[in-house]
Order: sequence, then C-alpha cells, then structure tokens
Amino acid sequence: MNIFTRQIIDVIKAIPKGRVTSYGRVAALAGNPRGGAAGFKDSSYHVPKA
Repeated sequence: MNIFTRQIIDVIKAIPKGRVTSYGRVAALAGNPRGGAAGFKDSSYHVPKA
C-alpha cells in the first residue's frame, strides 16, 4: 500500500459515523488537493475497521 493510500484510509477512518464528505475533500485532507478527481473506483480499496 502506498503512502497516499494509507493517508486516505486514515482520513476516511476519522470521518465521524453518519457524516459524509467528497472524494476531493478526503484527498485534500490527505495532502493532495487534486487527488479527488480519480475517486475510488477500484473495489480493492477496503478501509480496515478501526
């Protein structure tokens, strides 16, 4: 798993239950403000349970 993917997972895990956000916001919080354009279209990205 690359560093950006790890950062994305950490950001997603920090989103409170019941809240939503955009791919762009998640990418920006992970340090790549333009990274949300691709989104997560690959089902191989599974966020581990906390």
